[in-house]
Amino acid sequence: MRYFKLIVLILCFQLTKSQNFYVETNNGYGIPFMKVFLGYTVDTSNFTQMNYGTYGGGANFNIGGGYMFNDNIGLELMFNYVHGKTTLTNDLRKGFTEYRTDFARMFMATPMFVAKSNAEKWNIIGKLGAVLPLGGGQITEGFLSSKDLQNPTVDNSVYLKIKTFGKFTIGTLLSLGIEYNLTEKMALTLETQALLLHIKSKKSKVLAYKVYGEDKYNEWEKFGNTYETTFVDSYNSLN
Repeated sequence: MRYFKLIVLILCFQLTKSQNFYVETNNGYGIPFMKVFLGYTVDTSNFTQMNYGTYGGGANFNIGGGYMFNDNIGLELMFNYVHGKTTLTNDLRKGFTEYRTDFARMFMATPMFVAKSNAEKWNIIGKLGAVLPLGGGQITEGFLSSKDLQNPTVDNSVYLKIKTFGKFTIGTLLSLGIEYNLTEKMALTLETQALLLHIKSKKSKVLAYKVYGEDKYNEWEKFGNTYETTFVDSYNSLN
């Protein structure tokens, strides 16, 4: 359900606390690649276009540290927050209007194996590790109307906001960068990271429900709906 297939450009600041241990903070921006099918755009003339993308693109904030066993080999553990950009899923304007967007808010931990050169000023550094989601989810916002609109977000005939939580999974992260030693205890690194993570849906929860701008959240179950939905990989339709 949620795909994170990104190239992340990271600027790191590294502060060495001792000969072997260091702490690091970095920020970057995720650029989607290997896009997957998300939904459709259909205009009033019935022109149809498929929407492709990936969730998780956007700002990345990280903090953590590492330990170098020697001048070239070490281990690193980073804690990451992804503030995903809004991605268009559906924009349907034929007969009725549906405008749906999705974005991610997610916390992750990334234990990594580190290998680097050992020059006085400039070094090449490579990292390979696992991506472990710790929390967060995917937020879906939808606007529905019975008529075609030039700008569907202006008309709140029906507004629905849903958060989807994922099952635990393990992704992969590969990083390659250049490190510049400012002093014996400080360094700057520019890294390019490739992150691949596919999370299956576990459950979803309705966060907001409005009709013509009026809060109707407490009436959601009157129409046979549930506030929470649990996803399964398969089921027996005869039971």
